[in-house]
Amino acid sequence: KMDREVSELRFWGAHLGGFELAEQLTGSIYVLGLRESDGPGFASRNRDLLTVGTRLLGKTAAWEWEVETAYQFGDARETAAPLDTTDIDHRAWFLHWRLARSLTDRLAVSLRYDYASGDDVPGDDEMQRFDTLFGSRGFEYGPTGIYGALARGNINAPAVQLDWSASAAVDVFVRYRAAWLASRRDAYVTTGLVSPDGTAGSFVGNQFDWRIRWRAMPGNLTVDAGGAFLIKGEFLDSEPRVSSGNS
Repeated sequence: KMDREVSELRFWGAHLGGFELAEQLTGSIYVLGLRESDGPGFASRNRDLLTVGTRLLGKTAAWEWEVETAYQFGDARETAAPLDTTDIDHRAWFLHWRLARSLTDRLAVSLRYDYASGDDVPGDDEMQRFDTLFGSRGFEYGPTGIYGALARGNINAPAVQLDWSASAAVDVFVRYRAAWLASRRDAYVTTGLVSPDGTAGSFVGNQFDWRIRWRAMPGNLTVDAGGAFLIKGEFLDSEPRVSSGNS
């Protein structure tokens, strides 16, 4: 399906999924293409990227697991500045896995891990930071909007999550995630903060988030509430541009 948001941007994708590889094991593959260029009122990094990925889903009587990985390549510019006209190679990748177990009929626990590469040597002729391209990240990394502390780019982040189905209409989850920069010399992507020499360290912090959801009128009305709290790590504490406080 072709998506044309502005005259200087093209995004397309193809997905083949749901094929059975073995008993209780299914897989999917996909390819995503993004091409953009500068235009009137539209400054860009002139990204020309191709992302190729695969996803596996498996389960047993007690366990459920998921593994997804993608490789991204092409070229782009270091910045969107009009005077930046140099295209550099883009080579990046990401990995996601999840292992879940049901404790009771209503309670389940899962271990999760996300890694998205960062740029090891900023300013050279290659960009290695994974570009998440599009889409919601709230279900993986916590609330976005005015918060949005974590994203799929320059991140190394394990997590544990507890899911509880209180009733047929109400479900709750609580989650803890620790986050490091995949490359300590690259930017913390949701803020733009960067320590070029890497002396600020790589630990971003500990994030706790939760959500309660009520299907008040199934299929028509759902009400949910949630929140998140981030305890700063060494990277944020070391950056002079970050205000004091833990949240």
